[in-house]
Amino acid sequence: LRHKLKVLNQLRIEEHNGLPPHLYQIYKLYLNCYEKSELKFEKLNWEFFESLAGFMPNHCRFVLYYADDKLIGFNCLLHGHGVLMNKYIGLDYKHSQRVDLANLSWLYNIQMCIRDGFHTFQSGQAAYETNLLLGATLEQTYILFKHCNTLVSPILKLASQGIIVPKLWTRLSNYKKYVINFKLKLEFNILNYALSFAKYV
Repeated sequence: LRHKLKVLNQLRIEEHNGLPPHLYQIYKLYLNCYEKSELKFEKLNWEFFESLAGFMPNHCRFVLYYADDKLIGFNCLLHGHGVLMNKYIGLDYKHSQRVDLANLSWLYNIQMCIRDGFHTFQSGQAAYETNLLLGATLEQTYILFKHCNTLVSPILKLASQGIIVPKLWTRLSNYKKYVINFKLKLEFNILNYALSFAKYV
């Protein structure tokens, strides 16, 4: 952790409430992560990020990470009622992997929670193994869907149970010692993490 914090301090980090600069570059970084992800949900368009920042400037925060004045990653976070949620991430893999930005941004999010008084951090749906190792717990969520053709919906229901859940559970089964319950949305108490974090700083 000491090493990661030293690397984090070498990056230039900007926080923007509402609409950030370089929105087109941000969207390209989002697409990088979307294309690489094994577990895909909706594919967002450029206008979504613009609208999200424009309609929710007091509840939307973009954190931009620069190395040598080059934008190498971002987090889009939503916040309210003491909760900070990491909703979207984008990375320039060629440069971000050199500094392990995926984990560094996680640490910076924790620092923001402590600094700004958020009692809960939700790290979102992805990178479950990494988040478990960093101290998160899992919380069950559901994906609801319905096909326009009523005859197709029962088939999709059976298919979803046989494909999505077992594949994800197989990946997480090696991390049972970190998990009490099988859940899918990550959430943990910032105070407990801060106490653990302090031991290494």
